[in-house]
Amino acid sequence: MSHDITHAEDWHSDSEPESEAPAVNPLLVVHRCLRGRYLLAILLAVALAVPSAILGYIALPPKFTSSGQVNIAPTRSYIMYQNELNEPLSAYNSFLQSQASMLQSYRVVDMAVNSDKLKEAGWAPAPQGTVDLMQSLKVSAPSRGQDIFISVEHPEPAKAQAAVNAILDAYSDIAIDKEEQTLTATLKELRELKKKYAAESERARQEAFRVAELEGTDDLQARRDAKHQHWARLDTLIDEYTLELVRFGDLGLDTPDDEAAETIPITDVTPEMLAQTDAELARLLNQREQVELEFASLQRRYAEKHRAVISAKHDLETIEAMIEARTALLAGGTTLENGSPAMSAPAVNAMYLRAQLETLKQLRNTTKEEARRLGTLQLQIEKYRDQAARTDEQYDLADARLNALEVENRHGSIGRISITQRGFYPIQASTDRRIPLATIGALGGTGIGIGLVAAIGFFFPKYRYIGDLNEATRNVFVIGAVPELDPADPESRELVAASIHQVRSVIDARLLGTSDRASVHVVTSAGASEGKSTIALRLAKSFAATGRRTLLIDSDMIGRRLSNEFAMLDVPGFADAVTAAGEAGQTVHDTPIRDLYLMPCGRTDRVEPEEISAKRAGDLLGPLQEVFQAIVVDTGPILGSLEAQALAPIADEVMLVVTRGREVRSVKLAIDRLHQLGTRKIGVIFNRATRHDIERSTSISVTSQRHTDVHAHWHEQIDPRPTNGQSPTARLESATDYEN
Repeated sequence: MSHDITHAEDWHSDSEPESEAPAVNPLLVVHRCLRGRYLLAILLAVALAVPSAILGYIALPPKFTSSGQVNIAPTRSYIMYQNELNEPLSAYNSFLQSQASMLQSYRVVDMAVNSDKLKEAGWAPAPQGTVDLMQSLKVSAPSRGQDIFISVEHPEPAKAQAAVNAILDAYSDIAIDKEEQTLTATLKELRELKKKYAAESERARQEAFRVAELEGTDDLQARRDAKHQHWARLDTLIDEYTLELVRFGDLGLDTPDDEAAETIPITDVTPEMLAQTDAELARLLNQREQVELEFASLQRRYAEKHRAVISAKHDLETIEAMIEARTALLAGGTTLENGSPAMSAPAVNAMYLRAQLETLKQLRNTTKEEARRLGTLQLQIEKYRDQAARTDEQYDLADARLNALEVENRHGSIGRISITQRGFYPIQASTDRRIPLATIGALGGTGIGIGLVAAIGFFFPKYRYIGDLNEATRNVFVIGAVPELDPADPESRELVAASIHQVRSVIDARLLGTSDRASVHVVTSAGASEGKSTIALRLAKSFAATGRRTLLIDSDMIGRRLSNEFAMLDVPGFADAVTAAGEAGQTVHDTPIRDLYLMPCGRTDRVEPEEISAKRAGDLLGPLQEVFQAIVVDTGPILGSLEAQALAPIADEVMLVVTRGREVRSVKLAIDRLHQLGTRKIGVIFNRATRHDIERSTSISVTSQRHTDVHAHWHEQIDPRPTNGQSPTARLESATDYEN
C-alpha cells in the first residue's frame, strides 16, 4: 500500500501568507536585547556610573539659599461682628510694597546683624556684616499676591538660615502691631460667656430630668398616646352598652322579670374562646399581655409607690375592665346568685349592664385625667429641652469663635501681618552644579554599561523566552513550552508532564477532523542536543496515556537515542523497513508501556543515502497508519539529516523543538527549510523554558496526572475499527501480507 503524497502547493495550508513587516518598536528591540541580561546590565551600569558620578560631583563647590515668607492679609479677622477695625484696606498693594521695602531697609538689616543669634552663627559683625547681608538678601512681593518672599544665599547653610530668621525677627519687632492685650480681653470675655451658657443649659436639663424622673422615663408621648387609645376604646364600649340598654328599653325603667327569664349557664365561656371570633377582644387580650410584661419590668426597677408603677397598674386595671365588659357584651350574659355568668334567652340583665356602664365611665374619666396630666408633663419637659437647646446654640457659637481665636493666637496671626514661614536649613544647594554634573556622569556610565550588554544581545540574538519565539516566528504556530526538568523535584516532573499533555492537546485540536487515519507527527530540531528525542518520547507516552495505540519511530540514524533508551540497538527497525530489507511487521516491537510500540532505528550500516526518500518513507508509513492511531517520529536535525528531510513532506505535522539559548539564525534557517520541503503544518515547541516563562506564557497548572480516563470515550470514537483480538504487530503483518 503506497502513501498518498499531496502536491507541495497544498502543504502550506497551516502557514499564514506573507505580510508586510510591522513597524519596529525601538523599546521592544532594546527589551529583547536585554531580556535575561538585566542583572548583568545593571551591574555593569553601576560599575561605570559610580566613578563617573563622583567625578562630576567634585567639579564645582555649592551655594545654599534659605528663604522665609511673610503674609499680609487684606482684612483682619473679627470676633463676633464685622466693623471698622477689620474692613479691607483701601490701598492694599501700596501697603504690601511698603512692607517689602521695610524688610530690606537698613534699619531692619542692621538690627538683624546685631542680633545674638546671627552672631552665634558666625556672621561677620557690622559694618561689613551689614553690607554682606544686604548684598545677599533678596525680597520679592508679587503685585497680586498677599505674600512677601525673602531669601539669603551663602556658602554655609547654617548662616543662610540664621540670616533669614534674624531678618524676620527684626521685622516682627518693628512692624507687627501690639494686639495681644486686645486679643486676651476678647478671649476672656468668650470664656465667661461659655461658662454662663453651660450653667443655664445644665439647669434646664436638670429640670427636665426631674420631671421625667417622677414618671420613670423622659419619653411620655408613647404613654400619653396609649392613654388616648384607652380613652377611645372606653368611649366605644360605653356607646355599645348604652345602645344595648336602649335595645331592651331600659332607659331608667325597671329590669325585666328575672323569674320569667329563662337563663342558660355560661360558666364555660372564656374571653379566649370569644376572642377567636371577635378581633377587638383578641386585640385587648394581646394588649393586656404586653401591659403585664411592662408592669412586671417596672416592679423590678422601681418601688411600688413609684408613679410609673402606679400608672402601669392603672393601665392594667383599665384593660381588665374593658376585657370583662367586652366579654359580657359578647356573651349577652348576666350574673347569677353564685356569681357565675348565665345566658338570658329573652334579654340581657339591664342591672348588670348599668353597673358595667358606670364602671367604664369612671375608668374613662380617670384615663382622661391621666392623659391630660401626661400631656402637661410632656409640655414641661419639651419647654426645658427647648431652653437647653437654645442655650447650647449660644454656647456653640461662643466656643467656635473662642477656638478660632486661640488657633490664630497659636499661629501668630493676631493682626494683618503674620510670618507664615521661617528660614529653613537648606540641605540642597541652590546654585550647586555638582548634582547635574554627577547626574550626567552617572547617566553616561549607565548608558555605556547598558549599551554594551544590549549590543551583545543585538548582534548575537538567541531565544531566551517564549515571547522571543513568538516575535521571530510570526508565520509558524507555537504549540507550547516545556520546562527544564529537575529530576530531584517532584513538582518539576509534574510540570513537565502537564506541559507535554498540553502540547498533545493542542496537536489534537489542530489535526481534529483532518483525516480518519492515524496522524504522523515528526519531531525535529535546528541542531543537536535540543532535547527533541526526549520530547518525542514524552509526547508518544502522552498519546498512549489517552488509550490510543501509539507507534514511536526512531529515525535518527546518528543519535539513535530512543533505540538505546529501550535497548533495541541491534534489532530490525526503521533503516531495515525503509530500504525494504525487512517487513514492517518485523520492525515494530512492544514496549513496557501500555499502548506504546517502538520501531527502533535498525541496522544503519546497510543504508545508502540514495535509498532514503519521501516515497519510500510514505510507502512505509501507509500500512502503519492503518494499524496505529498515532505515530510519532524522532528524526535528526532538519538542517543536516536526510531522514528528516524525507519525512517532513509526508508528515501531518512537523514539530520543531527549539531549546532555550538557541541562536535565532539557525531556527529561521530550519523553518525556511521546512517551508521549502513543502511541510503541511509546522509547529514549534519551546524546550527547557524557565518556570516563570511557563507560568506567564501558558495556562498549564501543576496538578496530579489524572488524565487516563478523560480521553476514554474519545479514544473509543477515534478508531472504532475492531481488532479481532490481534495485537498491532500481528495486524501490521497481516496488512503487509495482503499488500504484498
